[in-house]
Formats: sequence, structure tokens, C-alpha cells
Amino acid sequence: MARLPTVGGDSGSWGEVLNDYLSQSHDVDGKLKTDTVGPAQLKPLSVTNAALANDTIQEAKLDAGVRAKLNQVSAGIADGSVTEEKLADGAVSSGKLGDGSVSSAKIQDGAVSTDKIASLGQANGVASLDGNSHVPDSQLPARLSDASLTAAYATAAQGAKADAALAASQKGVASGVAALDATTKVPSGQIPMQAIADSSELSSSYVSMKVAAKNPDLLVVGAVALDASDLVTSAAVVWPDGTPGTLAITSRQAGTNAVLAYTITYGSPVTKTFTQPAITRNSSGAATNVPQMVVS
Repeated sequence: MARLPTVGGDSGSWGEVLNDYLSQSHDVDGKLKTDTVGPAQLKPLSVTNAALANDTIQEAKLDAGVRAKLNQVSAGIADGSVTEEKLADGAVSSGKLGDGSVSSAKIQDGAVSTDKIASLGQANGVASLDGNSHVPDSQLPARLSDASLTAAYATAAQGAKADAALAASQKGVASGVAALDATTKVPSGQIPMQAIADSSELSSSYVSMKVAAKNPDLLVVGAVALDASDLVTSAAVVWPDGTPGTLAITSRQAGTNAVLAYTITYGSPVTKTFTQPAITRNSSGAATNVPQMVVS
């Protein structure tokens, strides 16, 4: 058994005893033999990271808890384990995402801007919109482009064809189409009375016109036609809105010559006629019953 030389002893053999002792852990060049230093010979924390060669620690040498954590990561990241706060800006590039790996349910509303859509405006992709929220001509079939449609349908020749396709006899008649007057407006004669009644603005307008029609003297402007007895038979009128018309006296009371009935037209050509049905008067000519004005 190897030992150290005994002090005061081993006369003549102490060198052999010492060499035998040292050769237990040293080679002849003085270096430690392989596998000489074991766990028992190491002080706690005596092996630093710098002293470890790369790839020298095997998985089996790791703590069981550490191995479990590493194996969990290698098996896949659990849902919800990586939060937004843990990702640096720009850390996940499109190249790191597999096709179909991000579903629509995972994308927040409004999170994807148009400049992030690779197929925007591209063949077999999706159409983009211009500043007016319209699909640009460059992404429309040639037959639907603004220039093509304008050339095909907005010419004077095409307009003439459209006019010719509609018979004049169909304009402004029952079951036909509404005509336009010189101011490109639908004449009031072609507007249903119910539509007028449903409009507070138009209703108030016609009420005021009926009030004016009740007082024809206030509307008479210009030439007045008289009969042989110098009684007014007709007269030109101008309505409060400047529209011309004609007053026609249709009947008078015998004896008093008081007006019983009359009509006043509105417009030239006429679009409305206000008719006052026969008024009932007493022998003195005073009105005792005035029927409601009729608008037609």
C-alpha cells in the first residue's frame, strides 16, 4: 500500500517509498493522471463556467427540475405562455411564421394595416381602394374602367340612342315616365297630391297658395278682361312666388253681380288649378256658405 516515507526511518528506501506514493496520482512528467480527480476531491463551487469545455455537460447530469423545463420548451410552447410584453418589437418576422399558423381568431380587429397584406393589389390577391374608397382602374377589367365606360356610354351618340329608345308618348303620362321642365325639375302636375300632403314644406306652401287664391284681387297684375257690363271676366295674376297664372270668373249672382265661382291657374303651362265652387249668397250678396277651395 502506497504511503509517505517515515520521518527518521526508511533509511536507504525513502526515495522509492515517496515515488510509489506520488505515482498513485501522477504520471512520470508530474501531471495528474486521467480520472485522478473525482467529485470527492472537488471543493464546492470550485468548477467555474470558464473552466467547462463546450458541450461537456450531458442532460443526465442536469437537475431533474431543469431537465423538465427544457423538455417542456422543446416539446412546444404552451398556449398563452409567451405574452406580448415578452416579445421585443420586430422579434417575430413573417419568415418565422408557418403558413396558416396564425388564425383570424388570434388577430385583433384593426391590427393588420393594408401595407402588411402581401397580396394587396396583386394577381390572385385582394383589391385595394384608392383615396376615394374606389377600386382603381388599374385593378378593374378593361371593360369596366372609367375610361371604357365613359367611351361606351357617355357619348352624345349614346345619349341620342337613349332618347330615341323612349317614345315621346311615354313622357308625362299614366304608366309612363316623368318628364322634366325647362329647369330640369319634375313638374308639380306629375307629383302625387299625397306626396305633397306628406311634405310639411310643400303642404305649408299650398296652404298659403290656397289662402292667396281665396283673395284673387291681391293676385291680379296687368291686363283685365271686361264684359259688356264692365264686369271682370278674366285677368292675369302673379302668385307670391312669381309664378304667372290666370283668373277666370265662371259665375256671378244675378242682381248683385257678386262673384259666385272662379278658377285661378298656376304656371305657364298650367301645372295647378285652384277652383272655387259656387258660393251661396243672400239677396244682398253676402256670402252665407263658402265651399272649400279645390286644387287639381
